Amino acid sequence: MKELFKAFIPGKTSIRNKGSWLFYVLTVFILGSFILILASRFFTEDPVTNVHTPIKKWQNTSTSGSVRINQWTWNKEKQTMDFVIEYKQELDKDVIQNVQYKIIPNATPDVESKYKIINQMDNKQAIRVYDVKPNFEVLVVKILSKDKESDNEEEILKVFGNEKNVSIEQKKTLPTKEDYQLSFIKDDIEINKQNLKNKEKEKVELKKNIEDLNTEINLLDAKKTYQISDEKEETNNQIEAKKSEIKEKENEINNVEEAEKKLQEKIDLLNKKYQATNKIS
Repeated sequence: MKELFKAFIPGKTSIRNKGSWLFYVLTVFILGSFILILASRFFTEDPVTNVHTPIKKWQNTSTSGSVRINQWTWNKEKQTMDFVIEYKQELDKDVIQNVQYKIIPNATPDVESKYKIINQMDNKQAIRVYDVKPNFEVLVVKILSKDKESDNEEEILKVFGNEKNVSIEQKKTLPTKEDYQLSFIKDDIEINKQNLKNKEKEKVELKKNIEDLNTEINLLDAKKTYQISDEKEETNNQIEAKKSEIKEKENEINNVEEAEKKLQEKIDLLNKKYQATNKIS
């Protein structure tokens, strides 16, 4: 008992006495608590907090096909989030028609947000999410494919709209169905114009290849002046092979020009559609 009493005498328990057992206990307790707090913050941090799905980049779904987000626009005043989603054409139209969404703000994981499809054209949809308040952190959009026969839902992809990365709109009016219709048509026009430019570049490259082949033929033909018969025969074979390559390139050019005509026709029709839609709206 005497030894036990001595353990609690002032000199032994004073935290100012660095040799005391209480000093070491308190030090270990404080350090342990600090490490525990840091560790708990690390392990409990929501993994979707810093995630964002960038626009104009294709994301593979769990089924065949791809999806991309073309727009994230948050209207802070109206507390709405508009996003435009595009499905790759190889996805079955039934899949696009029967797709549904489950949208949840990261800040309120138990509350599912209401949404409305404002417009749909071919493989694009403009969707408006309501009651998106400041500090929502991340809007989690689960894309669900619904089976018509069984009514079963399968999650094919999950996309994220991060509060720090989305576009912010301050307008008092929200885009209408007609606004998105015009936007969809304009996007299609730009895509086809870019495809037309790519075809033109392809054609220029093919013509350059033909020029190079003709130059090589002329050089080979010049070499024959100082060649014996066997060598000339070998050179002639090389020339014929290059002439065959030229014919292939010319056929490719014809195919490219045919594709250019179709693209230009499509652009013209889309321009007419845009003008007609603009008049109505």
